[in-house]
Amino acid sequence: SAMVTSSLYVVGNSSLSVSSANSENFSLHCYVYLESTAGFATAIQRVFSKASSQTSVEYNLFTNSSSGTLVFRFGANTGGVGTNTVDVYASSLGTINTGQWYSVVCWSSANSHLGISVNLSVNTFPIVGGATQVTSSGMLTIGMINTAGGDQSLYGRLDELGFWKKVLSVQERADLYSNGSGNTYSSALASGLQFP
Repeated sequence: SAMVTSSLYVVGNSSLSVSSANSENFSLHCYVYLESTAGFATAIQRVFSKASSQTSVEYNLFTNSSSGTLVFRFGANTGGVGTNTVDVYASSLGTINTGQWYSVVCWSSANSHLGISVNLSVNTFPIVGGATQVTSSGMLTIGMINTAGGDQSLYGRLDELGFWKKVLSVQERADLYSNGSGNTYSSALASGLQFP
């Protein structure tokens, strides 16, 4: 793991993109560690974002500026949240603290719901109305996003970011959390856990 002092970009490709028909399951996992919550009062801190522009967003994870909770967003930004997007807040856990690692799993269960698990505290929200998944050619940006209002950088560290085109099971999420000690993908695979 490393302090996010600059962002990492992964060139957009089909392995990181999901269906525009809301019909594809996917999950992302990472460990998040905040160094500062200074950004909570004025801006959000972006953990990762898959987008080609502000109005063509596939999915992203960020901290909410008012509550300090993690939020997983699905769909395009055009029209505003609730019109073309769905947000699920990690409200069961509440505000995330500085100086602590969190195991975060985000997922979309096709045509059903979004989910977020933070240290195994789970919240879900139905995919309803006009929420539309956008298949973007944009890059997966880790640690920040560029917006019209400036960069929304993460003041902290990330580790072991992974992406699957399936919904991780309760057991797989627990294996990654590993009773609060965390788990690397290589260690998980070596112990016989399967993450196809």
